Amino acid sequence: MTDSTKDKKDSQPVNGEKKPLRSQQWYGKLDKDGFIHRSWMKNQGLPDHSFDGRPVIGICNSWSELTPCNAHLRELAEYVMQADEGADLDFLVGNSGSKVSRESH
Repeated sequence: MTDSTKDKKDSQPVNGEKKPLRSQQWYGKLDKDGFIHRSWMKNQGLPDHSFDGRPVIGICNSWSELTPCNAHLRELAEYVMQADEGADLDFLVGNSGSKVSRESH
C-alpha cells in the first residue's frame, strides 16, 4: 500500500464518523500542547477562527525570482490559498537549481 493510498484509506469515515483532521489534532487540543501550537501560529498573524476545525494546509513552494522555471509556482500557491476555506501557510524550500544564486557563508 502506497502512502497516498494509506492516506485516502485513513481519511474514510469509520462507523459514520470522519477521522479528525491532523491540523485539528494539533491545534484543537485544549491542553498545553494545543496552546503552544496555536500560539506559534497566532504569533504569525493567524486569527482565532483559523483553529475552529478548518484544515490548516501547508503549501511547500520552490518559487524564486532567481529561477524563472519555478516563478509560476508563487501564483499557483496564491490561487490555492484563495480557493479553500482553511488556513493556508506558504513556506519556501531551498532551490539549488539556479546558476545565478550563490550560497552565503
